[in-house]
Amino acid sequence: MLFFVAPMVLSAQAKTPTAPSTTPDSKVVLTVNGHKYTGKEVADFAYAWNPSMAGQIMTIYQLVQDEAVKRGVKVTDAQVSQEVATQLQQFQASIPKGTSLEEALQQRGSTRFQLTHMSRIRLLLKGLTELDFKPDKYVKVAVLVIQPKSPSTDDAHAAIKSANAAYDALQKGQSWDTVLSQYATEPRLSATHGEIGWAPLEQLPPDAQTQIKTLKVNGFTKPLQSPSGWQIFRLEANGKDASTTDISEMKSRFLQNAPGELVNKLMKEAKITTAY
Repeated sequence: MLFFVAPMVLSAQAKTPTAPSTTPDSKVVLTVNGHKYTGKEVADFAYAWNPSMAGQIMTIYQLVQDEAVKRGVKVTDAQVSQEVATQLQQFQASIPKGTSLEEALQQRGSTRFQLTHMSRIRLLLKGLTELDFKPDKYVKVAVLVIQPKSPSTDDAHAAIKSANAAYDALQKGQSWDTVLSQYATEPRLSATHGEIGWAPLEQLPPDAQTQIKTLKVNGFTKPLQSPSGWQIFRLEANGKDASTTDISEMKSRFLQNAPGELVNKLMKEAKITTAY
């Protein structure tokens, strides 16, 4: 979304304040982790936004700035200006002939004030989340999945038996692809070597995490029960040994979700009070 009224901002899971409709100018109406905002400050901010969003954006803006100060992440005015200029350049390319940039912004309900604030938030979040990206916390795995044909007890037992047989075959030295093609009930996984790519180890099932930590590359776990059936994981590679290209891919995926997750975390931990 061009002007970064982004899902990460609007989907913050904690209760967030909205702008007051009528409050005395000097009265403190919003407190965010000890930072106090008067009615006039919130009203001035709300002027550039949909009033229902003003308190939320102010809160997130303050929380992200506080976190950046705490962790030593800095964004210069020049970087923000460049970010805004880039967005405006991209936007201008889509404007119909005969419409000025300012007219197009107005029609879209956007202002340079909004662009500046949201660009700063985005750049700070990028810097903060990049600090949290650790390639050595990633693993590249493949998985063999065996699903029961039905919820019946007999089919459940059959799936367990099949998973154990697959594990025995691997232990006896049969190749991963051979066992995958013989036992896996997910054809699409068989066609892709069972690979699910790079993922943070902590996102895998707890039992899988414990076993994978002990594996050498090309090693495999014992059968593990999951909601989708029985699974055997194979360790393809460790993040500490990843290539530059793989690290770039990992980082790109990480940065897709990490900013939103950080915003949600900050909102949940924040001490926010309102007087409207």
